[in-house]
Amino acid sequence: MNPKIPENMGGLLSRILDTMGLGARLREFELMSLWDEVVGEQLSGAAQPEFIKGGRMFVVTKNSVWSNELNLYKGDIISRLNKRMGAEILKDIIFKAGQLPKKALPGKEEQKGPSPKEIILSEEELQEIEETASKAGPDAGEDVKRLLTASAKLEKWKRKAGWTPCIKCGGLHRGENSICPFCRAGEK
Repeated sequence: MNPKIPENMGGLLSRILDTMGLGARLREFELMSLWDEVVGEQLSGAAQPEFIKGGRMFVVTKNSVWSNELNLYKGDIISRLNKRMGAEILKDIIFKAGQLPKKALPGKEEQKGPSPKEIILSEEELQEIEETASKAGPDAGEDVKRLLTASAKLEKWKRKAGWTPCIKCGGLHRGENSICPFCRAGEK
């Protein structure tokens, strides 16, 4: 077997994402999406991840009592999240009291328009995605195209849902602050 030919598409896509500097960020976002499932309904109702950077997850809690309580279970939560990911991605969790993002009540979905999957991209956006994906080569092109399409739809959905662009980096974030959580964390 030629050592230059990857054994599977998953390995190839991982290498492409890592080369593009996106692999670690994608795993961090996947880790955040597992929060509710891993910590359970009661804890997820009192604490939600705001962002993750460099293996450190910043979690907003209802109040300082919850922050203190969750600090006692930090090691267990980190262990369970990393186990679910199958790799040691998360190294620390910082809990801080604040305002939790509003969640839809169980059984009642918020009506804020279409889901990110239902967003329609323009011909120009699709053409740009096609051109970028073609640079990944024939084996990975379709996977990269799916990833870029999902990312573009999510960004378009966030803009329609009222997410705010950060005045420093331009990244979209929820909340009334003009600076995103990533840039605020960098200021500390």
